[in-house]
Formats: sequence, C-alpha cells, structure tokens
Amino acid sequence: MPRGERRLQQGYVLVLALIALASFAAGASVVTARWADEMQREREQELLRIGNEIAGALAAYAKDSAGSTRSHPQSLETLLEDRRALGLVRYLRRIEPDPFTGRADWGLIRAADGGVAGVFSHSDARPFLRVPRKLPHVDLPVAERYADWQFKPRN
Repeated sequence: MPRGERRLQQGYVLVLALIALASFAAGASVVTARWADEMQREREQELLRIGNEIAGALAAYAKDSAGSTRSHPQSLETLLEDRRALGLVRYLRRIEPDPFTGRADWGLIRAADGGVAGVFSHSDARPFLRVPRKLPHVDLPVAERYADWQFKPRN
C-alpha cells in the first residue's frame, strides 16, 4: 500500500474515533443529567415525607397540651422526649436531616409563644412539583424554591 493511502486511511480512523468519542460524551451527559434530576426528585419526595412527619408530631404535641390553649415545643428535640405528663411521650424517633442539606438544620417557624410551629428547608433549589400539595398534616402552596414550603400543621 502506498504511503499516501496509509495516511489517508489513518486519518479516517482518527475522524471515526473522534466521532465515536463525541457520541459517547453526548450520551454520558444526557444520562448524567437524567440521573441528577432523578436524585433531586427522590430528595424532594423525602423532604415531603419528613416535613409532613414533623408537622404531624407538632400537631400531636399541641393536641396533648394541657388546658384549652395549645402550646408549641421550644425546640425540635422536645418532640423526641416529652416529659410534660407522667410518662414519656416520643412524637419523633429522631430528627431526620434535611435531604437537600444533609444536616438536621431545619429552619424553624416560631409561634406567638416562642415555640416551634413548623419547619422549612434551607434549600434554594427549584422544586419539580409545581402544583399545590395536600399532605396528611400539611397543605403546601406552589413554591419557587424548597425553602418556601412551610411544614406547619393545619389548625
């Protein structure tokens, strides 16, 4: 095979290798973007579950308050061990971390008595769910970011 033909053939192989590499990179970027979206959707569902659970615990704490006025816990840790009555009551087993921050650093919504009336995430990410949500203990409006979802029990 003459030398010029060999170089031409090597050039075609190089071009085909570059095309294959570009196709692989494009496919990998699509897969990565879908994977990231799926992970965010899972964290969103986890946020809804945990927020609703905390709101339910806050509602149960207020319901178990003595007298006609409903009090709020001074901290989320109070929901782990409530010693107001004769026995020990646990409204939550543990304070689960915010799925978006990975820490149990929930934003606290304070009541008029200074206690915790609800929680919210510190995440500024934009939710996939763009419709109002009705959960067992909470009604959530349409939100621009996860921090706008306030997990306060219904009155």
